[in-house]
Amino acid sequence: MTGSLDPQVRDFERQLDEALAARPTMQSGGTEALRIAAGIVEHASAERPELGAHLSHGLQILAPTLIGRSPGAEIDVATLVSDLEFAGRYHQLRDLLYYTYNAPGTVSWTFDAGHIEIRFADASLPRQFFISYNSWFVDSIEAFSDKSRAKKIKELLHGQPEFELTQKVLEAAKLIEAEVQQKVELYFDLISDSTVTAGEYSYQDFVAVYRALLAKALYHRYHSDANGARGTLSMPLNVLASDIEASVPNVPASTARQVVADIAYGAAARHKRLNPVYFSLYHLPETDEILMLPHHFALWEGYISFLRIVALRNPQLFLRSFSGQIGESLVRRLAGSFERAGFRVRTNVPLATYSTELPDIDLLVISEERTLGYAVLACEVKAPIPPSWAKDQLRVLEPDSIAKSFGQLERISAFLGSDEGVEFLCNQLPQAGIPDFDEFAVLTWTVVATSDNAGAFFADRGTIIDYRTLERILRRCDGDILYVLTALREFPNWADSCFEPAMDSVRVGDLDVSYEGIAIKHLMEFPQNEFRSVDAAGMMVHGMLEEGHRPLDVFREKGVDFDDGRKAVTFGEGNDSTR
Repeated sequence: MTGSLDPQVRDFERQLDEALAARPTMQSGGTEALRIAAGIVEHASAERPELGAHLSHGLQILAPTLIGRSPGAEIDVATLVSDLEFAGRYHQLRDLLYYTYNAPGTVSWTFDAGHIEIRFADASLPRQFFISYNSWFVDSIEAFSDKSRAKKIKELLHGQPEFELTQKVLEAAKLIEAEVQQKVELYFDLISDSTVTAGEYSYQDFVAVYRALLAKALYHRYHSDANGARGTLSMPLNVLASDIEASVPNVPASTARQVVADIAYGAAARHKRLNPVYFSLYHLPETDEILMLPHHFALWEGYISFLRIVALRNPQLFLRSFSGQIGESLVRRLAGSFERAGFRVRTNVPLATYSTELPDIDLLVISEERTLGYAVLACEVKAPIPPSWAKDQLRVLEPDSIAKSFGQLERISAFLGSDEGVEFLCNQLPQAGIPDFDEFAVLTWTVVATSDNAGAFFADRGTIIDYRTLERILRRCDGDILYVLTALREFPNWADSCFEPAMDSVRVGDLDVSYEGIAIKHLMEFPQNEFRSVDAAGMMVHGMLEEGHRPLDVFREKGVDFDDGRKAVTFGEGNDSTR
């Protein structure tokens, strides 16, 4: 059964909250416990990254309570580890409750005496989790396949004092700066005008400060790995701001201080009820210190989190400074990816001259198919900020978000199948048609391309894919639109074959609770295709000409009559009607 309004689900939520509130750390812990807990998370992140990720979610659950007490009661390490572990599971169960309440039918609940089993009822959710992880991991493997730089950094830092600028430390710092550049190139960076205001400073200021902090985190992570030491980094905010001013051109200490304070979870963020999941730094109020977890910060995608923080703190500022240019940048980025793959692309194609009810086509991709005609792909591009937890995932269901795109594509698809639509399509094509033949077909498809969503909540609405997966497909296709279309159709099935359900369990009060996650069997990658590079189309045309075949023969075999003199035929997605 699904449990959006089921009283048993609500009663479980109450028991879950009570179980968390009863943990010793929640009862009496404060900023001192937060320091120790952060050290536990950092050690786990270095030694066992999956455990570190789980415990970091636990710390984010505990943080609002701990940051509000200074210094709080002493909590022993064993209790902190236990409470972090439980809070990490609370984080996972809270996400499942959010899906249950806000997307009915996506999660199933089974209640038995003293036991609850929670499973995904919508396969698109675990698939989304896998695809997001897969994109991050595959891109990282590709970018950092050469381990020589990391090896050299560790060699330089081995045996060096952590807080002295020796010659070897300075050499390592140069290599770390190169890694910072490589890392941020992988991040969600779609802000083309970095001079826009982000409040009391520009986005450009944030980027400069963030890069300095990332370099600091990488340095201390490498030093930790090279010398076997583990621990957090604690810095007075004023000292940190002065250090940044000294190392980053055109960023005064006052600006650096404001940026760091904005991206650190402290009393101000707690007062605004911001979720700690968007933060990696902690701002300790009683000492005005910044607490950094180097291993965690080095993997924290600060661009996404910063944009979300801005959007939550000041929605109008986000709309003015960021929202429009993020969408426009993603359209341009995808246009470039299609062009590099060998396709013709038009962006922001207006249809208002045909009907004011029609939206523009964000991306119109045209592939010349020399044995058939033209394949046309109409792409609707949506670029919400990628999610960090369930509430963010659910934002795609809002009327002006991704949910809107399917209705837009339905109107576009209907238009392309009309007589006016055929005229429009023909106007986008070369006047002479395809070489070697005096007839051709036009086949059309539609797809939603997004900043992250690869079908979560929308599995039955149409083809939808995240831009990172789409770009990997385009890099492998070698100009073959059939390869692209096959991948667009099949990648959800391919993704499903890469993972399997994995049940986890936790004791909540007097209840044994088991809940579903995923266990990854292998990553999803796309094989390199050979098409344009080996002139496959030319060879096929040569074979057709030798045998006397023509592009529309495949339709003649289906009984389509071209005696009326037509030299072109259009086929819509899944539609065998002709025009």
